[in-house]
Amino acid sequence: MMMTRMVLYFVVDDLRPDLNVSYGQIISTPNIDALSSRGVVFEKAYAQFAVCAPSRNSFMTGRRPDRTQVYNFLDNFRQVGPEWVTLPQYFKQHNFITLGGGKTFHPDLPPNYDEPMSWSQIEPYFTFIDDVCNATISPIFPYNFSENDDICTVANESSLYDYRLASKAIEWIHKYQEYNLFLAIGFRRPHL
Repeated sequence: MMMTRMVLYFVVDDLRPDLNVSYGQIISTPNIDALSSRGVVFEKAYAQFAVCAPSRNSFMTGRRPDRTQVYNFLDNFRQVGPEWVTLPQYFKQHNFITLGGGKTFHPDLPPNYDEPMSWSQIEPYFTFIDDVCNATISPIFPYNFSENDDICTVANESSLYDYRLASKAIEWIHKYQEYNLFLAIGFRRPHL
């Protein structure tokens, strides 16, 4: 049987340093603690920029925002570095299946999703708000805030964006377990 390798690369917005795995026991995070005990924890990781899209593009390209020229959600690093090899693209060039879901580069607007250079196949970017909030606006906040997705009640956990993304990631891990796999998952929450 051939030895396969899997790289699970996931990103979460705005995790504070209050996690047990980092600096203390202010926040109870048993699942993150369990995962970190089997992986690598970067304790000196810093944001390149105070907005998620420039930071995400920075670590996916290995270049600072002043080089990528990504300062918002509309800029695309390929405009200044069309030949740059991204992290998933590197794995793809070395015979890995590369899959990405969620906020990896920050895919709200194409072509920031960087398809097809980085990914072996293109998966849909899950709708994260309209299908959840429009029908379930909280009576405490009777206005539809779905454009900024800050206030919303949810009928059930399985309709949440990150839940659906995690379920898809598990599906991919099982489906591609006999292949070299680079799987990048970008969770949305907590987005403080």
